[in-house]
Amino acid sequence: MRSLTGLLLLIVAGLAEALVPVTVDFEASTPYQSGTVMLRGELYRPEGKGPHPAVLLMHGCGGLTTVVRAGLKLHADNFVRHGFVVLTLDSFGPRGISGGWVCAGLDRLSAARRYRTTDALDAIDYLHSLEDVDARNVFQLGQSNGASVSIRLAQLRDRRFRAVAAYYPWCGAFVKSGGIARLASPLIVLAAAQDDWTHPADCVSMQSSTLEYKVVLYPNAHHSFDLPVAVHRFQGHTVGHNAEAAVDSRGQVVRFFLYHLTEDRKRSMPTVSVENSS
Repeated sequence: MRSLTGLLLLIVAGLAEALVPVTVDFEASTPYQSGTVMLRGELYRPEGKGPHPAVLLMHGCGGLTTVVRAGLKLHADNFVRHGFVVLTLDSFGPRGISGGWVCAGLDRLSAARRYRTTDALDAIDYLHSLEDVDARNVFQLGQSNGASVSIRLAQLRDRRFRAVAAYYPWCGAFVKSGGIARLASPLIVLAAAQDDWTHPADCVSMQSSTLEYKVVLYPNAHHSFDLPVAVHRFQGHTVGHNAEAAVDSRGQVVRFFLYHLTEDRKRSMPTVSVENSS
């Protein structure tokens, strides 16, 4: 497993070599253990002065580890090529709870969904403050626990995010009535049929009474299929890379976000071929 993971990380490093982020910090509006938290992010910018649409990327319960950062860099590279500003947000490092601590308890996961929803709103306020960001066209993509946050964000009454993408989320995060959710932002779910951590059944059966809700199910994939790590056991669950699902899902998400841009922003976007599965 280690040799394959190392090879995948080398490939990712080569692909994202030219994509160098700027580290940014801004204060979280929600204290943690009665203390102030300075959130940390990695900011990527496309060419041109903008304004550009933007995407907020949020990690899963393991935090922004080396492997997770490498996987999110692939997402960032894809979005930057299509003319998006990208902010990768670290919610756990500044709180001193990286390394899978949050994954180990349902109460920790639940608490994280709450304060990370606020983190996302703090992040969008930060993005709105940037002159090269089009405040009307800010999107969000989350993985696992960050994807459950995506579901919460998609149901906020005021449409803070133009559209949202959730990778292998826990779909119990939906506020629903009779299997029907009311979305304030369009939502795409990228799910793995072999997921034994956040099984996709609730995602697949969900319907929306309002805006677009789309589920893409990958039959041979496990949880964390977009991360460059060999399939293995983590926290009692099977996780790991599936090349076909990883590539196809990135194409699915960028198409979804491009479709949901405001009409004037669509007209100003660069023409770039969208990544497809091989």
